[in-house]
Amino acid sequence: MTARAAVGLAVSLLGAASSVHAQANPHELHDRIVALFSSRAPRALPAGDTLVSWYGNPILFHTVRRGGSEIEMGMVRLDRLVGTAFVAWKNARPAAGEVRWTQGDSIVLDVRLAVDRDTLRVSGNQPHSWHLPAMPWAVADYGMEDLTLPLLESLDLQRGAVTIAAYRPYGAKWDTLQVTKRAVGDGVLYELRGSDGKRDWWLASPAGFLVQLRREGQDFERRPLEQTALFEEYRRLRALLKQ
Repeated sequence: MTARAAVGLAVSLLGAASSVHAQANPHELHDRIVALFSSRAPRALPAGDTLVSWYGNPILFHTVRRGGSEIEMGMVRLDRLVGTAFVAWKNARPAAGEVRWTQGDSIVLDVRLAVDRDTLRVSGNQPHSWHLPAMPWAVADYGMEDLTLPLLESLDLQRGAVTIAAYRPYGAKWDTLQVTKRAVGDGVLYELRGSDGKRDWWLASPAGFLVQLRREGQDFERRPLEQTALFEEYRRLRALLKQ
């Protein structure tokens, strides 16, 4: 589903675009978004913080659980595409993981990831082996950017930009990203520049949670769902970002 189609579906399910924000109070907006995406997800997402990607209207629904050396994440799209991922970290690098994508009753991708010295071994319905890059790397499909945060936190960015690699299980490919950062109060704003030159901005809380994601040239924002604890952290850091 394209972004335009997803927006159209969101409008039809949530009501006119102008009324989503204008007429719904935070409690109503929370309930409507949860009901919308719950109806589109044929399987459960991992429990955790809840966030929503907006492109005029909500187009993606995310959950994130981070504890110790593990991150688990889920995402649902309006066309019933559901992704779940788990990544275990060791020494600031991924050590193992599981990624599953389904659409309706169909399994699109179901793989396990294991690091064996200098090789990333992918087993499951789309097996593969990759020689690991020499640069710092992480595992993160599009829409699951939080899986990269442990790597970003480990980088020495005081001297300038660092180039990292990101493995995308869904597309079975690697991307390279150039990373810089600056402080925003007690939080951090990461800037990630892709090989195409376009930038993303990731605003992270002091506890290491991604509270806002914006993309250059797009009316796009990912943020916590209204009436959640993380939403208040988003509001606080966003105000500092504007100063």
